[in-house]
Amino acid sequence: MTRRKCCVRITEYFASGTDMPGEALDLHIDAGFLALLASHNLAVAATVGPDGLIVIGRDRVGRPAIEHRVIHNAFALAVSGSRLAVSHKYGITVYNDCRALAAEHPTAPGRYDAYYAPLVTFHTGDCLVHDMVATRKGLVVANTRFSTVDLIDGRYNANPIWRPPFISVPMPEDRCHLNGLALDGETLKYVTAFGPFDTAGGWRSHPQFHGVLIDAVTGRCIAEKLSVPHSPRIIDGHLYVCESGHGTLLRVDPSTGQRTVVCELPGLPRGLAAHAGIAFIGLSSQRHSSSLPTLPILARHATPIAGIAAVDLATGNLLGMARIQNPGREILDVKLIPNCMLPGVGERNDHHEFHLTESPAGAYWLKSASRPKTVPVAAPAAQANSNDSSTEQA
Repeated sequence: MTRRKCCVRITEYFASGTDMPGEALDLHIDAGFLALLASHNLAVAATVGPDGLIVIGRDRVGRPAIEHRVIHNAFALAVSGSRLAVSHKYGITVYNDCRALAAEHPTAPGRYDAYYAPLVTFHTGDCLVHDMVATRKGLVVANTRFSTVDLIDGRYNANPIWRPPFISVPMPEDRCHLNGLALDGETLKYVTAFGPFDTAGGWRSHPQFHGVLIDAVTGRCIAEKLSVPHSPRIIDGHLYVCESGHGTLLRVDPSTGQRTVVCELPGLPRGLAAHAGIAFIGLSSQRHSSSLPTLPILARHATPIAGIAAVDLATGNLLGMARIQNPGREILDVKLIPNCMLPGVGERNDHHEFHLTESPAGAYWLKSASRPKTVPVAAPAAQANSNDSSTEQA
């Protein structure tokens, strides 16, 4: 069946690592993908290498709409309550959603129904944070550089709370490429890595795939010899993991290690979020790397694609696709923003004329180097954020 496609083009942004305008990012969003966003009232946030953060949503009349922010080396995402966290080169920035003023954006009135304003940045150093979950204590992250799982709560740049049994000591050497984590409530349950190695860059020196899925409670490897595993997730009581090298989404039985292929995908899967039995899976094109053997997916797809696939977890059927047409793109993480058509995302720098500032007394749009244009909020900020518990120490 042929899908109708809606083409969305981002025309203003800077390519990562440069100060010059880059190639416009071409997104082709099919009707099935857009219909899922509408029927479930969702927006999809994704980090894209090398373009930064994008959010795919809808405008007021139901057409596809995109929000984009240049965040160099943006990687992991976390969404909880009114907070959005984005990891980048040397830290993690937490944004706060002030929905009461979203529609009053001074230069785009009526465009947004949520607005994430920068709140705080944790300076972690270059830890290569690959995955992240918000908890009541702070942000739990996969610290790939140190081969540990860390708690980011403002007390330290990075505070290791777990490491694989085969890692003798945390060192900034990317020994096993620990890259994914899954929590059950507040408890760390599962972790992925490229192999059980304890030497500097050990995973890079092996000609075959040695990826592991680890039970973080017992330290036992549930599954071994995985091809480039990423993004373990607990969804409706089941354990899923992306086996990127094969281009598959797996369901894994934690007690036996038995693997069931949920679906085969046309790109390298990484980044996984789910809602109402539908998985939104990030896809990446082939990364040219001397550190990895030839990926098995290439026997099925000579040119893997980049984008976000929506898949029915019960049947494995593809329900919709947002495809990036540009070559060499990677989706690094995917998260869903519920009860939202299109959120805005504020700048972390001073490039924009207006900024949103919130306090217990109210929230305001402030115009830089000028008298503030103020719009009071009926509810105090403390009440507006009453449903957030994930980063309250931020």
